Amino acid sequence: MPSRLRFARLAVITLVLLLAVIVWGTLVRASGSGAGCANHWALRNGEIVPRMPAVGTRIEFVHRVSSGAMLVAVVVLAIVGRRDLARGHPARR
Repeated sequence: MPSRLRFARLAVITLVLLLAVIVWGTLVRASGSGAGCANHWALRNGEIVPRMPAVGTRIEFVHRVSSGAMLVAVVVLAIVGRRDLARGHPARR
């Protein structure tokens, strides 16, 4: 697969993931689930994967996981773009 095509596909996947994170974030906000994991950020009461008794906790936890996946996708996209695209290509800026 040509490097530009691979980069373009990865960019589209990253964009779709970003839109999913944004939509899920609106659900977090609309449902008031933002405090579903309380003040124990990145953990919930000392647990990495919490026992999820409440719906709000589930909604917030999924948003945290998807946001983490978004971070990984953006870093991978930046690395692939830097490696596969020529110097001076607009996407490298």
